[in-house]
Amino acid sequence: MGEKNPALMSNMIEMRLEENPDKVGLIFENGGLYPDEPLTYREIAASTFKMARAYREFGLRKGDAVATLMRNHPESVFTTGAATLLGMIAVPIDPRTKGEKLGYMLQDCKAKGIITTADLLPEVESVVKNIPGIERIWLNLKPDADPDLAKKYPTINEILAGPDVFEVEGRIDDPNLPMAIIYTSGVTGNPKGVVIKSTRTAMFAQLAPTLIWKYTCLLYTSDAADDLPCVDLGGRRTIKKKKPQFYHFTPSNTHAAGLFITRRTTQPTPAHTTDQRHA
Repeated sequence: MGEKNPALMSNMIEMRLEENPDKVGLIFENGGLYPDEPLTYREIAASTFKMARAYREFGLRKGDAVATLMRNHPESVFTTGAATLLGMIAVPIDPRTKGEKLGYMLQDCKAKGIITTADLLPEVESVVKNIPGIERIWLNLKPDADPDLAKKYPTINEILAGPDVFEVEGRIDDPNLPMAIIYTSGVTGNPKGVVIKSTRTAMFAQLAPTLIWKYTCLLYTSDAADDLPCVDLGGRRTIKKKKPQFYHFTPSNTHAAGLFITRRTTQPTPAHTTDQRHA
């Protein structure tokens, strides 16, 4: 495929896979509810490609949006990475979003599907029945969820349980395409969708080695691109399930000598219309 453009999340993951596949790159802390989830770069890459293949098999294509409504789980990274492989758009939604506001976001981004967890499923079910564009609900079943729910909805667990793959048909490597839409709080009106392109990740990777950022509370809606300074430098990042959360990032090139607490640094850009989003 030639030289990989590190601005793309999927390419960045592949680069770490090639260099140090068994290194733990992300650790998801689950607050004692069930064991923490350390992920090697091999696991991150394989799960990302599995999600991309599942998207393709379902019929999703370039420009299609899939929303996620869940707390901080590894699947949020896999789904965003899968979106960058196919030129799709990931739409992370704060899990506290409910009712009309949730329905508005799903309609505004023209989501074709939504991924959620068992605790948030009732809220999703209550709004998607009025949104014909939503073609599928995927469940991310955690150990504390009712396993019988797998009889009602397809699960991310089934997708990730399949054999490891590291390629996908119809791959699109274009960092100028939107990779995510993040919604503002909508305090004074309807939430506004902020379009994030893959080119944003290059800025994160350049700043990570030289700056120490401090932030005590990273929103659930921060897209997975915020994890990429860690991935780009082959480091390790710890992500807590609930807010407030502190992100610990140790770049590999300092041999664990330096500790960085990272945060999202960009200010929201002006909202785009739906047409501009999908242009």
